Amino acid sequence: MAKINVDIVKLRTLVADFDKCVSSYKMSVDSFFGEIKKFNGWEGDAADQYLSNAIVESVKYVNFGDSLQGFVSLVNDIINNLEATLNSSAK
Repeated sequence: MAKINVDIVKLRTLVADFDKCVSSYKMSVDSFFGEIKKFNGWEGDAADQYLSNAIVESVKYVNFGDSLQGFVSLVNDIINNLEATLNSSAK
């Protein structure tokens, strides 16, 4: 049987730092595309096309952020399960 050393606190810290990064990303994306959507200084067909393209592109960035958030949740669940397993094995 292999011996595995796991620092749960360090894992939680790394995931928490990544979670902060993901939250920052999501806020930045929301802010960036929010500014584009409310900009009223440019009018006409080109502006309408640009805004339409920006809305379509924003969905990709939002979905990517949501996927990252899901990954953070998954890793947190794995850490919780690992910690529970380690605690039950130690008894």
